Amino acid sequence: MINSDSINQGLVHKRFEFKSAEDGSVYIIDADGNQHIASALWLRERSTAEDTQSRFNHQRLVDPWTLSTDLALEKRVIADDGRRISLTFSDGHHCTLTIDDLRDDFDSDDGLPSVIGWTGDLPLPRATWKAISSTDAAFMEALQTFLRFGFLLITDVPCRNGMVLEVGNRFGCVRETNFGRYFDVRTTDNPNDQAYTALALGAHTDCNYRDQIPGIQLLHCLVNHATGGESTLVDGIAVSQALKVADPMAYELLTKVMVRFRFKDADTSFLSRHPLIEHDAEGVFTSIHFSPRTDFVPLLEAGKLKAFYEARRKLAQMLESPAFEIKFRLNAEDLIIFDNHRILHGRSAFDSHGERHLQGCYIDKDGPASLFRVLRDRYSNVAEEIEK
Repeated sequence: MINSDSINQGLVHKRFEFKSAEDGSVYIIDADGNQHIASALWLRERSTAEDTQSRFNHQRLVDPWTLSTDLALEKRVIADDGRRISLTFSDGHHCTLTIDDLRDDFDSDDGLPSVIGWTGDLPLPRATWKAISSTDAAFMEALQTFLRFGFLLITDVPCRNGMVLEVGNRFGCVRETNFGRYFDVRTTDNPNDQAYTALALGAHTDCNYRDQIPGIQLLHCLVNHATGGESTLVDGIAVSQALKVADPMAYELLTKVMVRFRFKDADTSFLSRHPLIEHDAEGVFTSIHFSPRTDFVPLLEAGKLKAFYEARRKLAQMLESPAFEIKFRLNAEDLIIFDNHRILHGRSAFDSHGERHLQGCYIDKDGPASLFRVLRDRYSNVAEEIEK
């Protein structure tokens, strides 16, 4: 049975409504009270009528580009306190839309929990595997926490070979890489990656040398009898924002220069280029790419090259600062899941005479967001009835 309090914690109910102007046009009032004129064509291409949208997969049966740009509204009737509208168009098509059909067009957060940047004093967000594997309410809460903070510590995960895949499949689709569907993190002879040594690993993101960088990583601790080897996490959002405030020119340079990342072993040779920090057209953080073991700075003009090295040093110093770093020990049955595009991870050196064995895998980045929306939509009607 779904707990109503858990549902409402994960769902953000915003008031939207249809209105009709005296000239017959339709507009939508969003949660902030802003008015948006909705053209006939814009409404028509969102029709959910059976002859325009499949009731099985919700995909269009009509190509919207075939509709006339001169399409007009012949009739409109608003009902259900502004939440439903019946429309008749000049091409004879009739449909009824609810405000929920259009909600995603006005949710700037794409229907997801707000992202929260964090520093080194953040208490570790936790969940138990038993809870999130057995109830939708607990799983939705875990997804919400992960989407907000970019990581989650899951405890009491059985120490079985390949168990990391079961957890990965709970959160999304496992992404196989050159390391396999899952991989063992322990000391080996002739390692093809520094992760397979007892050396300290500074804050970094994985697989920057791939064109399609794995979005989320899971690391499951099976055994940890080693002295040392504390795990570390750093929030790329918090650090990049702090750098932007402290040194805007350094930040800008790190978003512009394309750095080459390279990985090569006997069977693979990957190469890709990314800026160390990426943001979207509106300046919102999207990803960080940082791995001093695999990056190669381009040969820039002397002055720009020096400035870049200084900017990278400032970024690295922030990433290594205790002010931004969470440090903790992974014990047997602990599993950490984190956004590889946002969260940098590392570890301290450890004594290789003590056994330390982790198993890891990657999953697609959009898995948790998809699952959160599915649960939100599945139980939103229940939550709305509770609110009434």
